[in-house]
Amino acid sequence: MTTRKEILTAGIMPIGNEVLDGIVHESNANWMEIRLTALGVQIQRLVSVRDEIEEIGKALKFVMENCNIIITSGGLGPTHDDMTLKAIAKALGREIVENAEAMKIIKRQYKMLFEKKIVAAPDMTDARMKMAQLPEGAIPLDNRVGGAPGVRIHDNDTTIFCLPGVPAELKFIFEDSVVPWVKENSLLKFHERIIEFQMRDESVFAPQRCL
Repeated sequence: MTTRKEILTAGIMPIGNEVLDGIVHESNANWMEIRLTALGVQIQRLVSVRDEIEEIGKALKFVMENCNIIITSGGLGPTHDDMTLKAIAKALGREIVENAEAMKIIKRQYKMLFEKKIVAAPDMTDARMKMAQLPEGAIPLDNRVGGAPGVRIHDNDTTIFCLPGVPAELKFIFEDSVVPWVKENSLLKFHERIIEFQMRDESVFAPQRCL
């Protein structure tokens, strides 16, 4: 099948109470913005929301209004307040189902984390199995840093990437899965021209016109 390249407009959604409460400094969005722009992607919206199903759903629909690629960060883990995928499934009208490929990734990762003495046991607990519950039709994305797989969801002309909030995990999945997809599907290339002016006063610079 031939890939149809298009102009990609992106929305980024950091998700988490800890972000909006100021407990965690959110740096993932800026890190991704720089790299997406360099790949020719136009960043259109940046919306941060709490770990609430309705809020995530409303934000997703708002971003989908004029973005054909959406990247969420956070809310993929094993705790009760990690509800990004459940919220997205509800917003898109999909069921949550156990994904066999995601389960393989999680089992492999907890075996590795146990062997490195990062976790106390490799057992597949209910909390860990929760991370294999994905929206129907979703594609798991490999995570070789932590436990939770990333997720790619196609909905009509929109592609949604769900990434963990832990920076090291997000960066691995972004480079391993998001970047290749963007390169394959993006029509635009980024070009930058730097023009230097001698004046340091912005009010003097204001009348200037750059061609």
